[in-house]
Amino acid sequence: MLTWNNDGLPLFKSMRQSAWPILCCISNLKPVHVFVVLLTAGVGKLTNLDYVNEFTSELKYLMAEGLEFGGQHFRVLMNAAVCDAPARAQIKHTMNFNAKYRCGQCETEGFHDGWRMIWPKTTNLVLRTNESFRQKVQPGHHRPNAHHSPLLDLNIDMIHAFPPDFMHQGGGCMIKILLWS
Repeated sequence: MLTWNNDGLPLFKSMRQSAWPILCCISNLKPVHVFVVLLTAGVGKLTNLDYVNEFTSELKYLMAEGLEFGGQHFRVLMNAAVCDAPARAQIKHTMNFNAKYRCGQCETEGFHDGWRMIWPKTTNLVLRTNESFRQKVQPGHHRPNAHHSPLLDLNIDMIHAFPPDFMHQGGGCMIKILLWS
């Protein structure tokens, strides 16, 4: 069970150079060790996802064929892609966390109150599904004129394979909401 992460990392304070590693761990093998699978670098936020294409191509092969190690054959499955909201939006080719249809879990429409985006609906939500995501049922959630995400080539659930990031589940936004009450 592979769990992986992708995010940008600034290399210098005085320059816009950044590294974009893909880190992995085998989550059902204890103790868990994180290892670098791929490392690329560039200026600013990368818009070319060729490096993700390389990773998904290899992962697709491993998921189909498995892995031989020590005379044993192992099945390879993807457990989750654990990314923060901006990195997840980038690799899934979806709108960013502050867009009208930004939620990766439901199809709730937000509105701008003149200062910020607000998503007031909390009940009777239409949940996003793997099928609705792949068919782009809600075009406003996907980036316009974007190529399709290389992750669509994998046999994974494009919703459940991407758990909500810590910041939106309790590390930041939830704490503010709880303190407002």
